[in-house]
Amino acid sequence: MQEKQIKPFSTQATILQQLGIQNSNGLCSPLANLYASYKMGGTNRAFLDEGPSKTYECAKKMEEHQSAVTQQVSEKSGSGFGSLIGMHVAFFDNHKMFKGERTSIDKLSTTEEATKVFRDSEHVLINYPTPEDKQKKAAPYHQVYYGHTAGTNKCSYFNSNIPGGEREGNCEDVLKTFVEDIKKSAAHDDRDCIIGRSI
Repeated sequence: MQEKQIKPFSTQATILQQLGIQNSNGLCSPLANLYASYKMGGTNRAFLDEGPSKTYECAKKMEEHQSAVTQQVSEKSGSGFGSLIGMHVAFFDNHKMFKGERTSIDKLSTTEEATKVFRDSEHVLINYPTPEDKQKKAAPYHQVYYGHTAGTNKCSYFNSNIPGGEREGNCEDVLKTFVEDIKKSAAHDDRDCIIGRSI
């Protein structure tokens, strides 16, 4: 019997295409939250390592969980989840204190400025504006994760639009990759980025 080869994470677009899923706004938010939760110690890497079907299954479960948390927080606080700027389900699930803020895309377009925005936070989830594409059904924002292991020069970056999704290494190199992705794929218009960072 031949063993089935499992393909590791590729990109969200490739996964959706492989599974024949059309008319999707994408999976960036649940995948970024899964990765953040993995880095915070709250989940494992199955969504990255066990193939497209497992990735999609985990992302859809996270999406449902995000909706449930949104409802729970809205009922508790009497306001919409969106009013809690920077609140992400990964912070909620892993009991992490966070600070939410808005910033311009320019503040994430150089390593020096991005370093100031992240302020040595261990976990940062970033929603940045994407260019409008009338041909494709694309979400107006894309979500990524940037992490820094405290007391080290080790950082990680997860972007569901780049092959493999994950980049790990020394902080200078990983931050350069993040900044280059922002320069290349973000919409440089008047919309702000929304940052949620652990404190």
